[in-house]
Parts: sequence; C-alpha cells; structure tokens
Amino acid sequence: ILETTSLFGNELSWKTIAALQADAEAGFSHLQALLSANSPSQVLELQSTFLRKRVETSLQHAKEFRVLASRTVEEISKPVKDAFDKVLTDLKAT
Repeated sequence: ILETTSLFGNELSWKTIAALQADAEAGFSHLQALLSANSPSQVLELQSTFLRKRVETSLQHAKEFRVLASRTVEEISKPVKDAFDKVLTDLKAT
C-alpha cells in the first residue's frame, strides 16, 4: 500500500509539474501573440481563443488526475478487497 501511494505521489507530482510548465509556456506564447496584435479585434480574438484552450486543457488535466487517483485507489484497496473476499469464501465453505 505504501509503495502504491508513493508511486501515485510521484506520478501526480510529475503530471502537475508538466501541466504547470505547459501552462507557463502557453501563457508566454499568448503574451507574444498579444504584443504582435494589430487591432483590438485581433486582441479579443486571441484572448477568446486562449481562454477557450486553457479551459479545455484544464478539463483534460482534471480528467487525467481523476483517472490516476481512481486507479491508485483501486490498487490500494485491492489487498483489502481480496482479504474480505477470502473471508467470505471461507465462511461460505464452512
């Protein structure tokens, strides 16, 4: 259980770092695009596109974190479930 929890923590940390790095890079790219915009309408379009992509990316990251957490909970609870199933099987056999 401790090993699984540790692996989950490590994987979550790496995913978080990668997400933060991607967000920072997207922010800098967006800033560069804004600085090269030629009109207020282009700024609005860039801003709208950027915000939409950020929301989509955030939702994707949340989904990935949820899948990772679900998988980890399943792996952590498996020994307990197996032991419980064995007890039930033994009780039925007697």
